[in-house]
Amino acid sequence: MSTPSWAMLNNVWMPFAKQVFEVRARRFEALDVTSLSPDELYAELMWVVATSSARPGDPYHVSLPMLTLRPPAGTILWRARALAPDDHTLPLRGMHHVADAWEPPAQFIRAAGRLNKPNESLLYTCIGSPMAAPREIRAEDGARFSLMKFEATEDLSLTGVGLPAAPDATELHMDESSRLISEFFARQFLRPARDANGSEYYLSELVAKLNYDLPPAVHDGWTYPSTQTAGAINATFYPKAAHQKLALRGVAVCTFDSASDSLQAWCYSDADGGSAELTWHTQGSPVQLTAFPEFSTPSR
Repeated sequence: MSTPSWAMLNNVWMPFAKQVFEVRARRFEALDVTSLSPDELYAELMWVVATSSARPGDPYHVSLPMLTLRPPAGTILWRARALAPDDHTLPLRGMHHVADAWEPPAQFIRAAGRLNKPNESLLYTCIGSPMAAPREIRAEDGARFSLMKFEATEDLSLTGVGLPAAPDATELHMDESSRLISEFFARQFLRPARDANGSEYYLSELVAKLNYDLPPAVHDGWTYPSTQTAGAINATFYPKAAHQKLALRGVAVCTFDSASDSLQAWCYSDADGGSAELTWHTQGSPVQLTAFPEFSTPSR
């Protein structure tokens, strides 16, 4: 039998009220979040899970379940980056140096992303399958992009946002109130952006940074479901953690075909850490066979 969830408000313990929570959640989800400042938005967000009948003037506390995903050393992660339509002659302008394969410099981040503010640099990746990466950048069919392959050099610790609870964790962590709160925050985090500036991403960034951010000693970044590929899981890292725990294994220049759900690679680099510049190799070369065995044939 699950135990009731409790929250503390002004040092008074009060039970979780499901009906009140559901009414507040519906009201919040009807708001135009782009019209609110970050402080206003976060105040409205946390009012949904408050246990008071009136808006509190003092800090209040709620139970927020945390899920941690621990991909082991050796896990492969992928990242895609668009190339300019006229950037197709080697050496490439947009993927010429090893540094180009990592997180972009902060000064070039103009818009908010799922987890970053403008001018904040994070490394966005997909865990496991390269097929999710071009969808994350909304690559157009036939348009060339660079595909980076990373490998975890040690075990990772990623805080889950919007991930379902593992079955064996249900009785330990997920009573009904915890499940409802977790699902509510997941819906807010995974809202799609409706404009090029990513204004609705301010909400996902607030959810992750203020509710699911842990000290660097126990937390390398976040993991969450892809909104572009059903079943795919993304991972986003602070740059320091990424460079400490990931190694760049290679870069390929690819095109994507959505109808056949396939990638075709045109050239490859093993991103040798001994050189600041990328050197390119053809299909069937030792570099391709070693760094990208996934592309054992010209297309897949």
